[in-house]
Amino acid sequence: MDIDTTIVNYPMSYDKIIEAMQEIIKIDLNDCVTFEIVSSDAIRKDDAYGGYCLRMNAFFESVVTPLFIDITTGDSIVPAPAIFGYRKIFSDELFLVYSYPIETVLAEKLETIVTRGAFNTRPRDYYDVHMLTKSVGFDVEMLKRALLATSKHRQTMDIVTQEYAQRLDVISQSDNVRRLWEKYCKTFNYAKGIPFETVMESVRNLLNSVLA
Repeated sequence: MDIDTTIVNYPMSYDKIIEAMQEIIKIDLNDCVTFEIVSSDAIRKDDAYGGYCLRMNAFFESVVTPLFIDITTGDSIVPAPAIFGYRKIFSDELFLVYSYPIETVLAEKLETIVTRGAFNTRPRDYYDVHMLTKSVGFDVEMLKRALLATSKHRQTMDIVTQEYAQRLDVISQSDNVRRLWEKYCKTFNYAKGIPFETVMESVRNLLNSVLA
């Protein structure tokens, strides 16, 4: 399971992040689930703020579930974070958390797809854009604002707004990206049967609707 989180008003140092996470996982919720931090790596080294990826294990009786938590800060969240309710697996009880708006999620994935181009090794970005645009409602104008804010923060505005069409052409013709996508589809059943051309069309249509 992958979790992305943005830290606000807290020191973004390795020691402080580990200290905070250790405090969090010690909280006893009386649910028989425990956690351990396995390792950590610095991520987004080219970003002004950087971040960390924590690899963790969650234990429930004999079941071990690996977790990867990306912790960053400084990203532009447009519109503002929203409170979403998530239903627990074994009850109807909801727990509330601040979450990224769907427009921010799409904006960050679109920016990554365009700027990394054929060097993007994360097929999940393409899958997420394809599925989210078909299953979740979003505001096109707000997505444009989110994409421009994300690109400005990451200093990729010109690439995203002026070069996206050409870069998508290169991606579409990349044998390497296609192989990565086909491997992804074989590995994860939820992506099985989705052609590479289909996800690329979803990405292109979304960017055209926002930027063209």
